[in-house]
Amino acid sequence: MKVPLSAGRWSAFWMMPEPQPGRSGCQPWTPGQGECAAFGGWPRSGEIDVMEHVNKDTEVLGTLHWGTADGKQASEGGSRGLSDEELQGWNVYQLQWSCDAIRWYVNGQEMHKVLRPWVQPQWPFDEPFFLILNTAVGGALTGYSDADAATAEMLVDYVRVYAS
Repeated sequence: MKVPLSAGRWSAFWMMPEPQPGRSGCQPWTPGQGECAAFGGWPRSGEIDVMEHVNKDTEVLGTLHWGTADGKQASEGGSRGLSDEELQGWNVYQLQWSCDAIRWYVNGQEMHKVLRPWVQPQWPFDEPFFLILNTAVGGALTGYSDADAATAEMLVDYVRVYAS
């Protein structure tokens, strides 16, 4: 994957919980909603950020989000610094997801891990999730975008999903 390195870009490879058919009031998933997921709306049913990159930063991020017992949002994540040369080239982002841990890798090297006991008892990551790959332009996280907003692109060579 190659990400745009310019002001106002937020590239992401992330996952949201699959809607649960038959839930009362269930509508197709839209960003910021998701009451149809197994544990209700965001963040209760979780979010997995496989990779996020913002602006011209030299770090990539990987984060879990979930809801706490008292209804608040919690998150745990890590980051990995890459050189400008590495960021301009192709990079492989990997997530290993098991019943008791989630691990992030960048180019085969572990970036971060979250173990199930750290999130208990709210661990919502035993349900099916779906993939999203996108680049956002502008917004509160990135600030203003620069002149090449229309031409910036995130390139994806392949996506592989394995089950064990």
